[in-house]
Amino acid sequence: MDADRHPVVRLSRAAWSGIAILRRAGRRARETMSVYDKIVDPVVRATVDNPFRAAALGHTLRAWSVKGSHVIGSYCRMAGVPFPVATAVLGSCFARVYDDLLDARPKDDHDVADRIATMIAGGPFAPRSEIEELLRWLYQELSDRLDRDRRDPIYRALAELHGYQARSCPAAGAGLAVAELRRMSVRKGALSLVVLFALATRDMADRERALVGELGGCLQLLDDYQDREVDRRLGIATPATAGRLELWEIFRELRRIEPHLCAYYGPEARRFLDEVYLFLAVSAVGRVRLRLRSPRWSGLRRGGARSALRVLVERGGTVVD
Repeated sequence: MDADRHPVVRLSRAAWSGIAILRRAGRRARETMSVYDKIVDPVVRATVDNPFRAAALGHTLRAWSVKGSHVIGSYCRMAGVPFPVATAVLGSCFARVYDDLLDARPKDDHDVADRIATMIAGGPFAPRSEIEELLRWLYQELSDRLDRDRRDPIYRALAELHGYQARSCPAAGAGLAVAELRRMSVRKGALSLVVLFALATRDMADRERALVGELGGCLQLLDDYQDREVDRRLGIATPATAGRLELWEIFRELRRIEPHLCAYYGPEARRFLDEVYLFLAVSAVGRVRLRLRSPRWSGLRRGGARSALRVLVERGGTVVD
């Protein structure tokens, strides 16, 4: 057996890269914060009348822009493509607002999902709240910056992902079998990562989409595992909240995928996966609770490595009350 395939050896190698990973995360966080403050923050403050609510929403979206942009930036390094920081920030913020809007709806309420589906298909979207207005602006600004044909794979993946999201809400998963919960998590994760990475790659090839989808399924399971305690409190059903997901399963799947990613992307794929394995190791010893001097996400304004790690491993707030 290849020594590098042993969990302890592979995780140790990833941990050895930890300092470099945190430094990259800190640098990218500073860049992301700067772009967020220039592009998104003024729109949030202009859209949300209550200044306290606008500030709270800004904290959440700023943190999420760091998290999403870090993943996209790591992909760009692996794939050898330029990092579109403004597009990454807009896409990450859109994902947060979109997810929370759908999660907040009652189980049998399909109105907002139907209206979003029309928007994704290129039709009109009439906002009915400040948050919906913010969603509309983020989607339109993102589409304008991407400037792609509607046949681009990103729109097909987004439409399929929305179909999954529209048929479910947190309460809907309560009665599903564990196998179905896992299938849904894996497929949603696959489509989500394809959409996220396609923000940086026009006309993503079929082979790459398949590989990114497999990786996305693994990352979604890791996310489910990390969020299991919070999800239980919120009543969200996942394989992890059902007690049927172990870290060794995620590690085994990542090891299966790793040689295929390396064959496609080259050596940078291992560096990308070092980050994934590092967070897998973090999960193995419990959720990281970094004790920072500054409250919540304010440390991100300084772009410190510890602040960047905190936002990358913690769930963060929601944008819908």
